[in-house]
Amino acid sequence: MNKSQSIRTSIILTGLTIIVIIFIVISSNLLSITFPLPFYYIVIALTIISLIAALIQFSGVRNEKQEYLQQELLQIETQKADIEKRLELEKQELELTRERLELARQRLDLEKEHINYVLEIANKIVDTLYPNVGQQTKETIINALIPNLLQLSEVKGLELAPQEEQNEI
Repeated sequence: MNKSQSIRTSIILTGLTIIVIIFIVISSNLLSITFPLPFYYIVIALTIISLIAALIQFSGVRNEKQEYLQQELLQIETQKADIEKRLELEKQELELTRERLELARQRLDLEKEHINYVLEIANKIVDTLYPNVGQQTKETIINALIPNLLQLSEVKGLELAPQEEQNEI
């Protein structure tokens, strides 16, 4: 028998006891029957006992309900903490992605500046070496120079010989 059924049973028994008391009081007044005083004490005691039993069982159910709700609350708080942790991790990941994106932008800007610098150098070279050349020829020479200039800037460890050694050669 579960708790709710035993509570119902206790309430029904208490109700029946109260009905019996009312019946006894009414019948004793109508029929002028007198019951011994201990009989009334027994009926009152049984009524009180059944009421106490119902209250005890009811409070047990209430305590179980409170424990269940506390467990539910604990689970919800745990889920909330997990969600907050995942959210924090996602925020960190997003920040890392932003930093990587910013680095990529900086590299692109640097590469753009580098290409503009190479174009400027190529123009200066052509203007210096071939001052009277036509525009189409100038563009052809610049297009031929650009890959070589880009390669020069990408070579690592390229060192120019000291001035003294260059004079000797």
